Amino acid sequence: MLGFTKSDWKFLGIIWVIVVVLTFLPVVFGYLTTPPDKVFLFRPNDNGGDFTVYYSYIEQVREGHFLFKNFFTSEAQPIPVFNPFWLSAGMFAKIFNLSAPFAIQILRFLFILPFLIITYYLLSFFLEDKFKRRICFIILTFASGLGGIFSFNSQNQHKFMDLFVPEAFTFLTLYTEPHFILSLVLFICTIFLSIKAISSYKLKYSLLAGLFSLILFSFHPYHVYSVFLILFSFGVVEYFIKAKLNFNYIKHFIIVLLFSLPSILYQLWTIFTIPAVYQHLLQNITLTPSLYVVIISYGFLIPLAIIGLVLIIKNKERKELELMVVVWFVCQFFLLYLPVKTQIRLSEGLQFPIAILATYGIFYLKDILVKNKNLFDLVRYQKTAFYMFLIYLFFILFFVSSATILYTDVLLYSVKYKLFYISKSEYESINWLKNTPKNSIILSSYFNGNVIPAFALRQVFVGHSHETANFSIKEKETENFFKKYDSEQRFTFLKDNNIDYLFFGLEEKSGTDFDPNQDSFLQKVYQNENVSIYKVI
Repeated sequence: MLGFTKSDWKFLGIIWVIVVVLTFLPVVFGYLTTPPDKVFLFRPNDNGGDFTVYYSYIEQVREGHFLFKNFFTSEAQPIPVFNPFWLSAGMFAKIFNLSAPFAIQILRFLFILPFLIITYYLLSFFLEDKFKRRICFIILTFASGLGGIFSFNSQNQHKFMDLFVPEAFTFLTLYTEPHFILSLVLFICTIFLSIKAISSYKLKYSLLAGLFSLILFSFHPYHVYSVFLILFSFGVVEYFIKAKLNFNYIKHFIIVLLFSLPSILYQLWTIFTIPAVYQHLLQNITLTPSLYVVIISYGFLIPLAIIGLVLIIKNKERKELELMVVVWFVCQFFLLYLPVKTQIRLSEGLQFPIAILATYGIFYLKDILVKNKNLFDLVRYQKTAFYMFLIYLFFILFFVSSATILYTDVLLYSVKYKLFYISKSEYESINWLKNTPKNSIILSSYFNGNVIPAFALRQVFVGHSHETANFSIKEKETENFFKKYDSEQRFTFLKDNNIDYLFFGLEEKSGTDFDPNQDSFLQKVYQNENVSIYKVI
């Protein structure tokens, strides 16, 4: 299969086991150490707030819906949204009777092996030497930057990309969300097929790249910029090198565009037709940090990649495939500062050309070091010690940030940090909200507002920094409701915002002397040891 030898499959199996153990160890620990009075939410520290959005999608499908509603904002949504990935994930959960958290973890597990097989196979086109290919594959799968070294300062923990941007680094992609894994492999395959279309055009390359783009943009439209600007750059470079137009590649570009156009047009339609989607676009600001932060985030990968880039540029006998890797790297690196609000999302897939170029750089440096007789003798007579040193060196140079993330999650799980656990009484009260009318709007704290839609499928006033329309205003109004407003102001606020129920738990009680029982317009309809729910009358 795919021209793999038995040793290739053995190598892939070892890498797969290592990836699965490392990426599932924290979440398994968090689940197994859940106290009897708590419920584990199965989400990591990075992008943890987004997981409840995904849970709400899956639960909607489990309840029989095929189009999606945003339950994290209180505005009316007469037009639901189509998302084929989360529809498929929801159908998977429904068929196998899985809860949303378990479904996401199982999908992530199922996606890892195909991802590793596909990327290893694609690397064989760029690196024919098996040893170099395996080194490159290890770099692609595990390597990140140096942000972890600076993470001991709490101010830096959300500054460096290798600590908070899962889609920028393969290992973090495999550690977090399944749709990131699918998005990454679709993106890489689209770019790869476009490179193949330049050197030896076949219609199937265009058709497959168009199909992959259609699927990719249907659930991750951020990458429209990346795909078409990189493809355009390939064509421009090809023209300047050969001083003539490659009409086959122009045909390829047009086919990819036409195939993906339905997804692009649908995404644009939702933005201009559905206010909740438009508000999400306005608030989804994820800008790339300063250049020095990006360089630290990629660490030694950048200088190694630059060495590889120079080697390819200087080599007059270079292959067209190698040159296009250089173009891919340079183009996508500059795309990190494209004047759009979602710059940092454009980092997805950049590690693929970086890994290839860095491998060139590593073996260039290796050839220089091997000329050192003392080092050669050390490798010859102390192989085990030398290889152990290389593993240690790889960990320090390339894996410290990923290790920091894993350690942080285990540490936070061990102390039962509130982002990852809710009490059973809170969970039971959230599920009770299913007894309310389906169009009910719930007011709660921001934290509980982030969890309620995931399990109760009821709209909240505030629950997510991107999904909640006018989030900053609503967050401030919610704080004022619980801590500053008098009874008359609270009544006006509830009526003006069409709020039907008040969720009053430990989070809502914190730092306030507000007692809902004192307001005549609030009727208690549910109570347990920690939570009371009031109907607005």
